[in-house]
Amino acid sequence: MRDSERGKTISAAQIKRDMKREKARLELEQDTEGQRYLALVEKVRPRTWGECKEKGWGNTRPCPFIGCRYHLYADIQPTGALKLLWPTADPLELPETCTLVVAEAGERTLDEVGQILNITRERVRQVQVKGSRNFARRLEKLGLSLEEIRDTLKRR
Repeated sequence: MRDSERGKTISAAQIKRDMKREKARLELEQDTEGQRYLALVEKVRPRTWGECKEKGWGNTRPCPFIGCRYHLYADIQPTGALKLLWPTADPLELPETCTLVVAEAGERTLDEVGQILNITRERVRQVQVKGSRNFARRLEKLGLSLEEIRDTLKRR
């Protein structure tokens, strides 16, 4: 056993998640039609926002890559489960389907973000506060402050 492996504990929940992931992967490997489909999707799926825009997918509504981490219709959980963020809507009904397109459009109000993400204005505010705290904590670890960042950006 290497030193880096000593003392590591794995929770039962993590073991269960790993087992589910492996089971889903094995089931998919046995499904040849699923394999062909996934291989095709992986071949054309853009890897970056730049590729998405370059290939013209950035302007496609709705975005055809529902499994993409930036898609607003569905979210692939670590277990491989599909969570529909808009369970009662069809992807064609969504005003936006890509978080990157929304971000590129610029600032939005909490209400607008809530409508896009299908969550309440209050939940958007909670997520914003939590993200701001995490960002400030990380800056502090780097020896920076939010004021220093703001000052630097103003000078540019």
